[in-house]
Amino acid sequence: MNRYTRDIKRSRLMLEKQIELIANPQEFTRLYNTVLSLKYGEDFLSIDDDQRDSGNDGYVISEKRMIAGHCFKRIQKQKINEEIFSKMSSDLNKAKRLKDAGSWDIQNWTFLSNYPISEDVARKIIALGKKYAINVTWKGAGYFAEILQEYKHAKDLFPDLQINDLTPKIDRLLSALDPSYKSKPIEQVPRDEVTLKRLIDEKPDGWEYLYFASSLFLGRKRLENLYRDYSIGYARSNGQELDVQEAKDSMKSFFTKLTRSTDGMERVFSREQSVRAFGAPGEPGSVEEIDYMTRHILDSYEDMLRWAYDARAYTYPDELNNFIAAATQLAEQPVKEIREWIDLVVAKTDKIPSYLADTNPAKGDLNFEFTLTLTISPIALEKFNQEFKKAKKLF
Repeated sequence: MNRYTRDIKRSRLMLEKQIELIANPQEFTRLYNTVLSLKYGEDFLSIDDDQRDSGNDGYVISEKRMIAGHCFKRIQKQKINEEIFSKMSSDLNKAKRLKDAGSWDIQNWTFLSNYPISEDVARKIIALGKKYAINVTWKGAGYFAEILQEYKHAKDLFPDLQINDLTPKIDRLLSALDPSYKSKPIEQVPRDEVTLKRLIDEKPDGWEYLYFASSLFLGRKRLENLYRDYSIGYARSNGQELDVQEAKDSMKSFFTKLTRSTDGMERVFSREQSVRAFGAPGEPGSVEEIDYMTRHILDSYEDMLRWAYDARAYTYPDELNNFIAAATQLAEQPVKEIREWIDLVVAKTDKIPSYLADTNPAKGDLNFEFTLTLTISPIALEKFNQEFKKAKKLF
């Protein structure tokens, strides 16, 4: 691990510790509303916290996920498992009442807090969720710290959190060690955050395409551990055992999520969005619009990986294991195609600096028409159909 990577992890840990110290419920509510809005965009509905507490602090439409958030009004210095379980179970009971009343379609429920959840509390709340036919998860301070570091512009919204952006400091250090550092032209797509920061500061000709390719490269890199889990078929058990009917309902939800993960891709690659991102001829592009494009692409990639991970996290009846394995393999081909497409974008975009530096009038034009086509492997589809016929008899 290089020094820069260690500093980034240290910065995230410091931010995580600061989030754990939040004792103002309104400030914590503002934090998780901001984080979920950054993560999900318009897919997240923020619920007015000033109204009577119904247990619904937010809702993710595509995932049919209700959110419940909580922080203590004073910093806790001792184990408080009973209080934590009481709060979680109370909010989960409220979610069940809303589900039973038909007020909200709730299949998933996530508890957001700035304190850790013990193994004992986790086991009991998962069991309660299974009883209510609601998938239970929780997120802590590390989740918020990770997203705030990914969307650095959000730091201005939380001045009390000392979100350390180390890249300018490292940039100055490199300049001091090597005076020619700043004057060195950027000769390829940036492969690290420091060079990417330089690219945005200097904005050389063609910076829009270099920024686009670099954002894809670094975004995929951040998800590499999740990809490794997918490629070896690993998922940490969530402790929930599903019967045949529950497995059927779960897989139906998973397939809906997989389909929706690529719904917005066509709009992202529209000509109108490309012009907004990269600029009309003779006009500069927009960092925000390029971020919008890359975020949708990377979110779709991440959704496919997490879809398979979440599906594998359950324990199924033995007779359904082959069906589940075949289902998760359906994502293998599109995941591969996105990874290879990012490699192609980076490889072609790497040529921009040398192309612009070449004064040869006969050098020709660069082709920047990138087409991303997602398909399902015929072999994987045939295997899935075979296993589905067997599972259908059980369903």
